[in-house]
Amino acid sequence: MPFDRNISVYSTRRVREDGDVTVPDSIAVEEPLRIFVQNKPMGFTLRTPGDDIALAAGWCLTGGWIEHPEDIVSVHHAESSETNDVFVELTEKRWQEIRDEKEGRFADDLQSGEPSGQQVIEDLLNHVKPSPKIAKITGKQLQTCRNRLENRQKMFGPTGCTHAAALFDMHERILSLGEDVGRHNALDKAIGHAVLEGTLDQAIVAFITSRASFEMVGKAIRAQLAFLACTSGPTSLAIDLAKKAGLSLAAFVRPKGFTAYAGLERFDFTKDSVKEILENTENSSSVLSFTPQTENHGFTLPGACGKEGK
Repeated sequence: MPFDRNISVYSTRRVREDGDVTVPDSIAVEEPLRIFVQNKPMGFTLRTPGDDIALAAGWCLTGGWIEHPEDIVSVHHAESSETNDVFVELTEKRWQEIRDEKEGRFADDLQSGEPSGQQVIEDLLNHVKPSPKIAKITGKQLQTCRNRLENRQKMFGPTGCTHAAALFDMHERILSLGEDVGRHNALDKAIGHAVLEGTLDQAIVAFITSRASFEMVGKAIRAQLAFLACTSGPTSLAIDLAKKAGLSLAAFVRPKGFTAYAGLERFDFTKDSVKEILENTENSSSVLSFTPQTENHGFTLPGACGKEGK
């Protein structure tokens, strides 16, 4: 993603113990994006521009508009000078399936009123299949995924305010990556790239530099991933949904360990695995490259850049 559109420079007055100074500061750009499906406005999000096609494709999958990459005929920007609109064309068959499904849901909503939290979970579970991918993971592998994701981030160093998400295969290789001011957009971008590039069936793990919320777990389930791992913590609803859907959920993935909340059977808790984490601690710390701008914000030590609390 070109920085000329994703990062803007603002003049700021920065205050520190030894006084204040006027300095330029790199700021992540945030702009609105409208997503049209069959020429109808269906989605709106505030995002970091520049990766809109992947974002729209991922949004379609995680939002239930498509079930397979083949459901998409095309994804493109508007032909006019307006760059904040993306148009998705679905196959006629898929569009008819969506219309039939939505009519059924509308009739149900008239009978039951506003859906409860439990109904929201059940609705998602009724429209997704548990991941068929059989896999085991060790703490060392989780650390490898975290390090590889953080080392590929381009915008966090200059701005200090973006999230990132990446999909990995069973050998901890990055299949796709997304970075955005919104954590949900970052994951949609990563999933969208895999959809468009035909690698989603190889994806086993999604690693995100944020908390694991209900929506993030839901996106991982829609993508039929086996694992969702994050640097921060999970919410109660995220844990409940992951358990019911058979998604393995790991949070607080740090150099010295992690916490597993759901799908425990896929994690390696043997003594040898735990020992491997501790022995690998030196090589597992964040090795993000920091720019002078980021250091001026106080993020001067690897692993102490504020990412733990995203």
